[in-house]
Amino acid sequence: MRTHHVILATAAAAATLLLSGCGTATSTTESDAKGKTVVDTAARPKSAPLAGTRWNVTGLLAGKAAASLPAGSGGKAYLVIGQDGTAHGNTGCNDFHTTAKTTGSTVQFGPIAATGASCTGPYADLDAAVTAVLSGPVTYGVQAGTLTLTGAEGKGLRATAE
Repeated sequence: MRTHHVILATAAAAATLLLSGCGTATSTTESDAKGKTVVDTAARPKSAPLAGTRWNVTGLLAGKAAASLPAGSGGKAYLVIGQDGTAHGNTGCNDFHTTAKTTGSTVQFGPIAATGASCTGPYADLDAAVTAVLSGPVTYGVQAGTLTLTGAEGKGLRATAE
């Protein structure tokens, strides 16, 4: 009987730690228009530095509305802002590099140099959206392992720390 109580107490403690996240992660998910889970953020860190983190693009922004990535294009686009004032990544179709100057909550991206792959379908849509966001000054915010970049017209992207 005593062994049974010890096992139950241990299981309850483990469940409490798992559900509370031990203060290191959130436990939300994001879904596409069909209700399918597209991102499980259970292992997402509560914070990550802007510079030096690989940011995987998970969504696009238009004003206050967020949208999933174009169907079939997920998992490839990412961004890394270096501490040396450079940035590189992939738009979902093309590798790129540029400069990135951070001042306060603004990042000013310089001209983008990208590979010249001919993108089609959802990859072309994602390539165009990511390139547009990175083609000038954006405001940024980092919260709960999520980076938000928003341009002057409200178009932007959301990315999670790897």
